[in-house]
Amino acid sequence: MPHTTHLHVKSLGLPENSKVILSTHPVLAHKLTKLRDAKTDANLFRHLLREITFYLGYGIPSTTMRPPFLVLGMYRNSNSLLPVQYYNKLPKECHIDCAIVLEPLINTAGTIIATVAILKVWGVSQIKIISTIASKDGLKDLFAKHPDVEVIVAAIDDTLSESGVIVPGLGDAGDRQFDTDVHHISENGGNHKRKHSEE
Repeated sequence: MPHTTHLHVKSLGLPENSKVILSTHPVLAHKLTKLRDAKTDANLFRHLLREITFYLGYGIPSTTMRPPFLVLGMYRNSNSLLPVQYYNKLPKECHIDCAIVLEPLINTAGTIIATVAILKVWGVSQIKIISTIASKDGLKDLFAKHPDVEVIVAAIDDTLSESGVIVPGLGDAGDRQFDTDVHHISENGGNHKRKHSEE
């Protein structure tokens, strides 16, 4: 998809050789605005996230995307903010030169840093990351640990909250996809409604 910008990475405080591609296509910008909207329901959120991911990956040659499609499951502990691996079915031997990693958001970058490390140990030599939104701090930490990766994003936001969430961001992508953040039982047993920004 056209309308992409290879960023002047120095303005983000990144190493000069960092590879960051920001999509500036107006259709993508419109879909991202709807994705950020707190009124967007889970069904539409999933649909928009899938479309945005497709657009961001448009420029990757089709010859790059060959089977197998593998799943490495990671999540961030909401208390410690540390990455937790919950699923790994990578084969014993790596026969892949390039891996495309789909990461809805790069907040503190803890999970994506850990994911890239796992893939490198496994034997992948080239790693491209597709993400809807990244924080500046998250990108700094990612490239400090893995300067050889390439990141393709729809937006870069300036701020991280104290709980490690991108501001303005779009909330917790997992909760919003599956509508799992509407009612939660509090410690005193009562129900309360949690906002996406509390993740």
